[in-house]
Amino acid sequence: MGFYGNNFFTFIRASDKVQLMLNNKERRNNMTIGQKIKKAKNIFAWVLIYAPDDGEYIKVSKKHLRQIIMNSKCGLSEDVFRLDDDGDLYVN
Repeated sequence: MGFYGNNFFTFIRASDKVQLMLNNKERRNNMTIGQKIKKAKNIFAWVLIYAPDDGEYIKVSKKHLRQIIMNSKCGLSEDVFRLDDDGDLYVN
């Protein structure tokens, strides 16, 4: 730990920072769909617009995504919900 002016700061080794990032990624992978939606800053869903295999991400609201999930008759795969480091949730 060091001191600079009126601020304390901590030195972090690069290897420790990588380990912290891996722990955060592992934690995100272990979250339920509901937890990912709750934690997300923004949610983007992939929609096919231009052709059968060509589309774009569009921004959707948490409320509408929850409604769609609740009304879904089939099982949902956890793999299609990806929470990124920046806090955005992508639904593929």
